[in-house]
Amino acid sequence: GAVDGFTMCSVFGTLSLIEIAAVLGADVDLGLLAAVTGRDALEILDELALDTSAIDVEGTRARFVGAARTQILAAVPPSRRAHIEAAAVRVLMSGDPAAEVLGRHLDAAGSALPDRERAEALVALGESLLRERDIASAREAFMRAAAAARTSGHAVALAHAALGLGTGQVGFEVQAVDRAQLGLLDEALDALGGDHAKLTALLTARKSIALTFVSPAPERVDLARAALSAAPDPATRASALAALCDAQAGPAHHSVRLEMTTEIVMLAHQAADHRLELLGHRMLLVAQAEAGDFAAVDHTVRDYAALVSTMREPLYAWYVPLWRAARAVLDGRLDDCRRLLDTATRQGAKSVKSFEIMPQPPLSRAAST
Repeated sequence: GAVDGFTMCSVFGTLSLIEIAAVLGADVDLGLLAAVTGRDALEILDELALDTSAIDVEGTRARFVGAARTQILAAVPPSRRAHIEAAAVRVLMSGDPAAEVLGRHLDAAGSALPDRERAEALVALGESLLRERDIASAREAFMRAAAAARTSGHAVALAHAALGLGTGQVGFEVQAVDRAQLGLLDEALDALGGDHAKLTALLTARKSIALTFVSPAPERVDLARAALSAAPDPATRASALAALCDAQAGPAHHSVRLEMTTEIVMLAHQAADHRLELLGHRMLLVAQAEAGDFAAVDHTVRDYAALVSTMREPLYAWYVPLWRAARAVLDGRLDDCRRLLDTATRQGAKSVKSFEIMPQPPLSRAAST
């Protein structure tokens, strides 16, 4: 949203539009410039078009010509620059910004952005990096967010940072035996102190998952059930059910997991939470396979594939060819299996910066078993 008029006047003072644009970058998004200044986009286009020697307007972008930006910036005091950058961060946080853009403005804002807002901005940066598949940089951003949240006493931002370490609120791929994540989950739960029922339930559910290989299954089940009983809305209930499914892994529990995963898919679909719905499909497929119902598995793979094709998020796409490769092995279609595994590897490489499917047994051996 736009920065309010009082803030705009107090921060920008007598700065011209082209000076504010110069602070925002050499290649400026006119939508961002309009939101930061609170001015109409058409009015901005008209004004910038008057100075073609300094700036070239094309479509929704304005690009500075030659050394014009450097000369214009020299007249803008550093403190004013920092406050303009902070205003840009506040605007970008309300959308789904590119990580590079948000990170650049965030770094340039410096102390003009208080720790409380910095914590929120760093959470937004971490989420952007997750969308862009840079898991390592996202983790760094969430740890920085936790530090800023801790300094400013921002319990909500601390909670979001803790969830971010587990690849976001849905937690599609939560890293096992992650002591930093576990510590941050406990710290965030303590900071919330029972307030914010949704976040408390999500953190409790995530802790259940993060304790895999660390704590015995009964403890994880108890945490998941506590999250389930405290869930204040359908989407949070679905996340808690996912944690309970994870804590009750294995064929011995496949019947109850069939019921829970079916509910997860339904709740997530009703909430229009596509990532959570994909997680539900993935867990449902495992329960169906454990029950030996491969016709149902094929149906779930088709449902998953149809949904993921609408999302343009490679992080979730590579499962489809991997599951189809597994079905090809069961049917004895080894050439199809090789082809599908190659596809899964290529798609997986697009999903994270370092990707590898765990070594498989030789297909010749697979054919004989």
